[in-house]
Amino acid sequence: MFVEPEEFRTLIEGNYFYAIDTLRNSKRMAPFLDTMLVDEKGAGDEYIGVYDRYQYSSIYKGKVLRSAYCLYRNGDFLQHYYIERFPNLENEDKIDFVFKYHGFTVPLQGRLFSMDFEAVQKSEMTFGIFAPVRRSSKSFLMGITTGIAETMLRPPYSTKVAMHFRGPGLLKREHLQRVTTLEKGDRSIPTEVQQYLSSVD
Repeated sequence: MFVEPEEFRTLIEGNYFYAIDTLRNSKRMAPFLDTMLVDEKGAGDEYIGVYDRYQYSSIYKGKVLRSAYCLYRNGDFLQHYYIERFPNLENEDKIDFVFKYHGFTVPLQGRLFSMDFEAVQKSEMTFGIFAPVRRSSKSFLMGITTGIAETMLRPPYSTKVAMHFRGPGLLKREHLQRVTTLEKGDRSIPTEVQQYLSSVD
């Protein structure tokens, strides 16, 4: 309520990305998260690393979006970032859209809760909840995500998300080379992911 009138007007009109970006860099953000996570410090470290992230695309209907996702520890907090890339439908060597998300992950009672926002075009904020699933030697995080677009012309959406653990560390070039959209049933999508995304229950 104490922001400048122009900033307040943009918030009322739905442009909350400036506020989120300011909040992320605020000196008060870390103490707030520290209070929220006081009993959970160190939790979630077993999930740190790089994942292939799969979901049905909200832009290219019927396609499966594979993005590159990284969960890492920054001091006392878990943070994440991921990159989406949409190839041109007529020429797959040409990229039409690139989105980069940054956010926080909160581990609570065996679940991972996430909040992030798109940082390039400032077009969307998403919230997710994920549960770990281990099948044989493969590790997955399965859950849902809900997105809120910058403009009211694009309705909110919710979809299933499956993440396949690829290894420790941060995103590298080989991870980014896998970022694209795929046809349903593409053989490069793990069977467990295809079953999860296609299930109706």
